[in-house]
Amino acid sequence: MTNKTATIAELVKQATAAAHASTEKALIQHIKSIRTAQNYASLLYCLYGYFAPMEARIEALSGTSIPDTPQRRKASRILADLQTLGFAAPQHIALQLPVLHNTAEALACQYVLEGSTLGGAVIRKMISAQCPGLPETAFSFFSGYGEQNRNRWLLFLDSFNAAITTAPDTRLAIDAANACFTGLEEWIGTFYTLLKGGLQ
Repeated sequence: MTNKTATIAELVKQATAAAHASTEKALIQHIKSIRTAQNYASLLYCLYGYFAPMEARIEALSGTSIPDTPQRRKASRILADLQTLGFAAPQHIALQLPVLHNTAEALACQYVLEGSTLGGAVIRKMISAQCPGLPETAFSFFSGYGEQNRNRWLLFLDSFNAAITTAPDTRLAIDAANACFTGLEEWIGTFYTLLKGGLQ
């Protein structure tokens, strides 16, 4: 029997499991309540409000650690879906975001956002069943990379693990990923309570 050393990604996954589950629970309750195009657009507004500013912060610090980062942007997909549905561009974005100082922290937050592609197909199916009138073309965000979702995730993990190599950076990455999950959960609460779903 051999002892397999955990990768950086595995360590981050283990250390953020609780925050991940809590954030997912906060989001799923709103996904389950979608019955109209307006409900779905509200969800997209919420996600854009966090993904757009986070992607900007991540790209400012991540450098070339993840070679295909420009092709992994999620906010532009959300805008495309809103346009397909006939809704205006989002006006509300999260202001309380994790403060990033270095590449390790930026990559950890990208790990959180990139991981959203993994459950996208399940969420898309759920929303389509609850609101069958939505056009198929309004799901580019939740479709992710289609059949390439798994492969693109594995490629990301390869680059992620190669970029974070020291114990101090690993700790920074774990803290940043937890902050990213927590920040998203707090934004979901703000968006659906104070902003009442954010529809213009």
